[in-house]
Amino acid sequence: MQTKSEETRDDQHFIGVFIKDTKEGPGHASVCTVKKKADGETKVTHTSIYPGPVGSLINGMLFGSVPVRAMLATTHEQDLDESDHVLLKPVDETAYKEAKATQQQIEHRASNGHTMYGVFGRFNPLATMTSRLFEAHKSAHKTIRRYQEHLGVHPPEDMCGIVVYPNHSHVVEPVEVHNCTSTVGEVLRGAGVEVPETLVPSFYTPRLENTGFTRMDKKEFTGRFFDSQTSTAETPSSFPGAPTPFSSSL
Repeated sequence: MQTKSEETRDDQHFIGVFIKDTKEGPGHASVCTVKKKADGETKVTHTSIYPGPVGSLINGMLFGSVPVRAMLATTHEQDLDESDHVLLKPVDETAYKEAKATQQQIEHRASNGHTMYGVFGRFNPLATMTSRLFEAHKSAHKTIRRYQEHLGVHPPEDMCGIVVYPNHSHVVEPVEVHNCTSTVGEVLRGAGVEVPETLVPSFYTPRLENTGFTRMDKKEFTGRFFDSQTSTAETPSSFPGAPTPFSSSL
């Protein structure tokens, strides 16, 4: 059994969740993984998807019924500043690494246009149809480019004018529909933390507390993990080999 003095010499790992309650406007949830080394060096990796300005306008006009292309937040600052609750859970190194790997997968999909943002997530009745349409569009676009590059002609079309492509010629990454809470849930599941799903960020806080998360004051969180010369905050583009994310101003 480790003594308290021995524990302080070990690296510490955490998962944090920022929750903005659904009040006068839409709520939001985002997630971060935190590694605090024994020497005080801290690395925080934040993941947050949102519909963007145009997507928010479409959601407002159509009451969130149509999924839109998801965008990535490039910093943690606004999510943390606007949050009503900050929740933190200590995890072991393996869970931390698995959660961070899941963050990379989410950000890779979103950066390549394979994630759509739906207010109702995968429960939206139009989610499957919309994602299939985008997959078909990407397949057709890839086929046209392949024919033009190799043969210099346009690919054949069926009687309805739809591009015909062989299934074995290319594999299109599926388009997934998520919202902010489902993205947080995916990272948590990657770390082995199961939290009951909810579409409403305000309902997420008690569910997180029931799985071992504790509330933390925003100033305390900032002071503990960000107010240090050795603290770094990673963005999607910080990952090695990661594609350039959408530019965004939350």
